[in-house]
Order: sequence, then structure tokens, then C-alpha cells
Amino acid sequence: MSISVQVGRNKSVASVEAGRHFPYRLDSKEALRASPSRRGDCHHGGVLRFLPRYSAALACASVLLAGAPSSPAQTASEPDRAAAIAEAPEGLTAETRQRLREQAERASYEVVPVRAGDASAPSFAATNRRHQMRARFEKEGARIVPTGEDSGSWELGWTLRAYGYEGSTRTPMAGQPSASDNRVEYRRGPLVEWYVNDERGLEQGFDLAEPPEGEKNGELVIELELTGSLTPRIGEAGSIHFVDPEGRTVLRYDGLVAWDATGRHLPSEMAVHAGRLTLRIDDRNAVYPITIDPTFAVMEVKLVDSNGIDQDRFGQSVSIGGDTAVVGSYGDDDDTGSVFVFERNAGGQDSWGEVKKLTASDMATDDEFGSSVAASGDTVVVGAPNDDDNGTNSGSAYVSRRDAGGVDNWGQVAKLISTDGAEFDFFGESVAISVDTAVVGAPKDDGSGTYSGSAYVFQRDAGGVDNWGQVTKLTAHDAGEFDELGLSV
Repeated sequence: MSISVQVGRNKSVASVEAGRHFPYRLDSKEALRASPSRRGDCHHGGVLRFLPRYSAALACASVLLAGAPSSPAQTASEPDRAAAIAEAPEGLTAETRQRLREQAERASYEVVPVRAGDASAPSFAATNRRHQMRARFEKEGARIVPTGEDSGSWELGWTLRAYGYEGSTRTPMAGQPSASDNRVEYRRGPLVEWYVNDERGLEQGFDLAEPPEGEKNGELVIELELTGSLTPRIGEAGSIHFVDPEGRTVLRYDGLVAWDATGRHLPSEMAVHAGRLTLRIDDRNAVYPITIDPTFAVMEVKLVDSNGIDQDRFGQSVSIGGDTAVVGSYGDDDDTGSVFVFERNAGGQDSWGEVKKLTASDMATDDEFGSSVAASGDTVVVGAPNDDDNGTNSGSAYVSRRDAGGVDNWGQVAKLISTDGAEFDFFGESVAISVDTAVVGAPKDDGSGTYSGSAYVFQRDAGGVDNWGQVTKLTAHDAGEFDELGLSV
């Protein structure tokens, strides 16, 4: 597919042979700077290789719900989109590149039409990459299914069945979905049911233009009939958690707020009973129209330090391996540092409870143990870049294993230092592990020039069982001063 760039007085617009336009707009001077020899005449393999508008791409991405394939010209995978941004001309400014990334991020949440047999009954789909779920909007209602590793494992559907005042609710007018960008609306007379797909999850809302008809003898209620394989349960702070057949909490419905035309917040709460989810709003003295606004999101857990205090810097480094998460707190105890281990089902299904606090066997003030962490299976590596074993801030790393010293004890089995370590190498600034191999960065190592940097590779059982011996040192073939190789590994 050939691509051309038409440069006008104030902007350039990239287009494809088929006549589609790209959603990205660049300052014409930047386009010319990016390719002074071609002056905007860009063909495939030339300066600009962006993708067609993401709405077409996401229509394909959501085809698993639609059950209908799309032509290659209408498809583009997430890696393709990322590659398109990466292949933007080198002459573009950092600000323009960031603008392209932001546009791509927004476009990734767009709602797209889904092909269906009945053209008079439109349906739409939206993918939420952050929360790994996909939503489908049809005349009958909406539903969510997971993507990624949990694809096909559960489904949640809902339909608006009634609204009004308690004891005199009414069936809402029929409505068909319509979509624009990342928003879907069902217009039902004075009631608009709407959805916004973004990084927070799938936000649901209701705009009510006027009080419902009927006797006002209680709170305003909105009732949703639930379908699918998930069971609703009341969670903390009045939220609703949806549990799969295996007992895992996979989805939450919370963040309910309501306000009137003056911006005054209205008391509201949620309840579930007999397969229905009910929103209750106290609209006494409310100035209409009012808005009611909860959100669906994949279940997340907030991890906190069990004895954290100011300046602990808990969360500066994190890693996860299987059902184990490790969180560094290098400021703990006057920068001595520590690391906390959490297990997925410790304390309850998917509760991610704390099971162990790790500290160095030879801990000292200002070592900053926990500046970097890495987990793989039953092994954790922790960096302490300010350790002084080979001189001031030469650095070290520690290896702990789940059952060392007892079941789930997470005992230390090795301390790693470089064979040629020197002061201010900051060995342990970064760490990584994969099964039996660990890599430790030393970004201030001067072996190839001031702060040229290096990284060291260690193997389990090299030199003895659980010895974690150094097997090689990595440096860049074109190393130079201040390269800081090993800042990340």
C-alpha cells in the first residue's frame, strides 16, 4: 500500500491510496525536516508509515464478539500500531512523538460498529486493553467478557429493566445503541443510558432530564437485570464484586456518584437481590437534570506496607512472578531498606496478602536494599546498590528462595557481588531473573570509561548448589563515558 503526504501551508495530512486519512496531523515544518530530500513525497518504506484510523483496526480487534472476519485492509494489531509510532521519522520532536502516542492511546479505546445480520439493530464493541476486557452493546443490553489469559472464562451481561420511584417503577422506553469515539448511548426518552470506555474501565452513567412519572414515595431507583456466569456480592465501601464459578473476584462495580444540575452531590447506594442490581438515589430537592455514574472495572488490589511510615518509598520497585508479587521499600529504616512478599490467595481468594518481609542478612543503614526487585517462580532477587562490600556504594544483590529455612520462609540463599567491584559502581541498581539465571546492572561501573556501565550474569548452582556464581560480565562493544549500561536489565 503506498502512502503520500500532502503538505499545505500550515499542516500536513497523510493519506493512503484508498482515500482514507490518518488521524495524525503534524506541523508541516516537522514533516519537511524529517525528510528534506523527499519534501513530503512519502511511499511505503519511506518517511511516514502510520496506520489507517483506529476505528477500522478496533473493529477487527473486537471481531471475536462479532464472529465475522474483517479484511486485511481493515485490521491492525496492537504491535502494528506500536511499530507505526516507533517508525515515525527521526526528525519529529519529542513533543510531537508524545502527541502521537497520546492519540494512539485514546484511539485504542474507541467504540466500533460490529457487523450483524440485522442492519436495523446496530451493535457495537469496545476493547479495554488496560483491564483486559471487551464490551458488546446491543439493543437488548450490554455485556463484558475477558480478554488475554482469562478469555472465555466468564461473562457478565445486563439490561436496564426499570426506573422510577420505589413502588411505582416503570419500564424504560426501548432504545438502540449509538456510538461516537469511546462513548455509547441508549436514548430512552427522558433517560439516557451511556458508557465511556477508558483507562479507568467501562464507566456507566444515566442522565435523567426530569423526575419520573408516578408517586414519589421513596428513593429514585434504577434496576439492571444481570445475566452470565458471575455472581454479585456486596464488597467494601458499598461496591459490588462479581465472582466467577471458581470463587475468584474478577470484576468490580463501584465509584457510584450522583449529582444534580447545580453540581450538588446526591446520596446514593447500590444493592443486589434476586439477579438484579439496583441503584438507589435520594433526589429530594434535586434540580433536574441529574446524573448517576458508576464504573465497571477488572478487580484490582491495593498493596500496602503492613508497618509503613513516611519516606519508606514502598512501591519504588515491584515485580510479579506467577502468584507472587514483591514490592521494594528501600527507604525503610533509615534507607536500610526492605522488601515485602505478597501471595495471590493469602488471606482469601485473590486478596494478595502479605506473607513475608525480607531484609538483608547483613543489613546496614543507607544500603537501600529493595531499590530493585525481580521475581521468577520461587526465587526473588533484590538489589542494594549502596552496599559497601567492595567500597562505598559498590553495591550488591541478594537471592531468596521460597522454602529456604522452612515452608514459605523466603530465606536468603546467596549474596551477589561483582568479582571486580569498586566504589560507586552501584551494582544492584537493576536486577532481573528468569528461572536459573539472574542479571544485575552496575550503571556507574568505569570499566570502559567513566560511568560507562556494565551488567553481570549469575547462574544458579554455578560453583555449588544454590551458589549463584558469576558466569560473565556484559559490556557494550561501543561503550563510552556516561553510557550507564545496566541502568535497566
